[in-house]
Amino acid sequence: MTSLVLELQRFALEETPDYASLARRALVVATKLGVADFRIWAERELNGFVDVAQSDLPDYRNIHVSVQYFNRYHGWQPIVFGDPELARLTSSTGMYAPIGQVQHLVNSVTSSGVIQIPLPHEITQQLMQGMNMRAEPTFIVPPSELFKVLDAVRNRILQWSMDLEAAGVLGNDMTFSDQEKQKATGQSEISIGSISNFHGSIGPVNSSHIQVGDAITLHAKLIELGVGIRDRQELECIVDDLEKEPGQKEKTSLMKRGLAWIAKHSSTLGTFSSELRKWFE
Repeated sequence: MTSLVLELQRFALEETPDYASLARRALVVATKLGVADFRIWAERELNGFVDVAQSDLPDYRNIHVSVQYFNRYHGWQPIVFGDPELARLTSSTGMYAPIGQVQHLVNSVTSSGVIQIPLPHEITQQLMQGMNMRAEPTFIVPPSELFKVLDAVRNRILQWSMDLEAAGVLGNDMTFSDQEKQKATGQSEISIGSISNFHGSIGPVNSSHIQVGDAITLHAKLIELGVGIRDRQELECIVDDLEKEPGQKEKTSLMKRGLAWIAKHSSTLGTFSSELRKWFE
């Protein structure tokens, strides 16, 4: 007969397990045993830590990051904050994604080793406006921080399965006896954290209308409308070249390119298209 607990233990010991499947197996075992705290934890690992405050996340899901922006000439550049409190607030973030997505991020690391996580929209706007920058800042995560998350999940499940085995809780043919269920209730002491709302902003951000020549506010507006990063960068290059005060022939060419860009993205821009045209008329 197959032991559910030993199967879980064996799966956790694989060299490179599928972490979503590992969490799913742990969820099945915890549910069948009636171990509520471990079931809740496994559900959150499987589906994401939705509506959990950063302070209530498991310690391993608070990860160290740096805020950087991409310079098309010099690559990724760190942002240095003069305000110590702002520097502290942006030095770490919560990893709320399901464990399967965390594994996908690790597996998709580029040769440069760069993993990006978007900043909250309010923080992005405040940084871009306050620091007079057009490039979109983002969190850069060292791969080791995500490996830390994966290792913690694997180790927690492995340790729990070994504790269950030591207590004589093994399971048989997808079921557990009443005696095993009673024993299991004393084998799980996990701090899951209370459910609450997470507010990830650093002070208020005031909305404003786009003004001709206000490239920073324009960039924030394009993000708000859902314009992709490559399309935004294309427009930024046009605007950058216009700011260099080119000759009349080159300027006319840039204006035409800008209007063509607006026409191409008119469905995404909506009514903002008419306001944006002022940049190129």
